Amino acid sequence: MAQVEKPTKSERTKEAIIQQALVLFQRDGYDSVTMRDLASACDSSLGAFYYHFKSKEEIVLELFKASLSGHIERTQTYLATRKPTLEAAMTWICRDRFVEFADYQAVLRVLVQRLDPQDPASPWHQSSQPIREQSVALFESVVTRCMPNLDGKTKLQLARALWLQHLLILGVWSFDRSKSGKDVEAVLTQSTRLWKSLPALMLVPGMKTFFGLVLSPLERFEKEHQ
Repeated sequence: MAQVEKPTKSERTKEAIIQQALVLFQRDGYDSVTMRDLASACDSSLGAFYYHFKSKEEIVLELFKASLSGHIERTQTYLATRKPTLEAAMTWICRDRFVEFADYQAVLRVLVQRLDPQDPASPWHQSSQPIREQSVALFESVVTRCMPNLDGKTKLQLARALWLQHLLILGVWSFDRSKSGKDVEAVLTQSTRLWKSLPALMLVPGMKTFFGLVLSPLERFEKEHQ
């Protein structure tokens, strides 16, 4: 059995900083918390703190990297142990994210509200490209598992569309203050109807071409901000 490597002191420190940052972001709001506040909460000098993270955006980026890694692992296990429909797989993915972000919805709102590609916390910022590509690749594996007969180009296009849709659903969930989350549940119900219909829709003549045209502005946007 391969020996699991223990985290280094630097890795443990960064993890402690992230956990403390989550507490402050959730309690006081992301925009209100300063780097000095974070350093003080971690019993660190500001100079030592900057050694690990140069900005709040770097902390958020590291958080999303870690959360995506766990999400990918769980999703791959889910796909490997079942033969899900697209509807079932997408519903599982969204609910897994709800559980994962349950304790820090306020931090997730940072991602949702920052769409400017020049904003370091934006999912479209250049620094977020590896995370974005990993996430799209995960959805590509979902499409491959649930719709294996699609050609490679269409699988990738559909993966991008599903990734965007799941971001929108996460956005609704992060701001959902309705009783028992009825707003996001309504969005999920509508989405499952689409996911259930997609495999048949993609077999309709001309649908792949139409789908490509719809997504072409997104592809151009992504290339411009890589």
